[in-house]
Amino acid sequence: DKNQELLIVPRAAFVLIEIARNKEGFHQNLLIKHQTDSLRQLLDQLIQVTEKQQTQKMTKLLLELSGIGNGKLSKECLRKSGAGRILKFLSKKVERTNPRVARSMLCLVEQWRMGLSIRDDNAFQFGRSCRETVLALGRID
Repeated sequence: DKNQELLIVPRAAFVLIEIARNKEGFHQNLLIKHQTDSLRQLLDQLIQVTEKQQTQKMTKLLLELSGIGNGKLSKECLRKSGAGRILKFLSKKVERTNPRVARSMLCLVEQWRMGLSIRDDNAFQFGRSCRETVLALGRID
């Protein structure tokens, strides 16, 4: 059918234009908003389970937090959510009762810090930081 063939070209052009816009950062604010909202939601849940000292749920939430943005979040997203400060506060709160969870929280903050300064040519250090976070979380009973 000729009509279907005619629609392919405009659709392909639209997709290519959107890919170019994404590469130039036109949709960056939407990504930051989505990541910030996800971070806030998970942090709220983490605060609640930390109050109840639910280790398994804390571990699950920390793993989810480490996966947002493939572990690499923008400075603006971290600033808006206050994620680093919240995790540092929570790690001090649980340090006596659950030192492994506290260490995992600090590893996640370090992972995010490294993600801010990493360049594409030096992804090895960032990958090692992500592995340390996952390993720290895996040691929690």
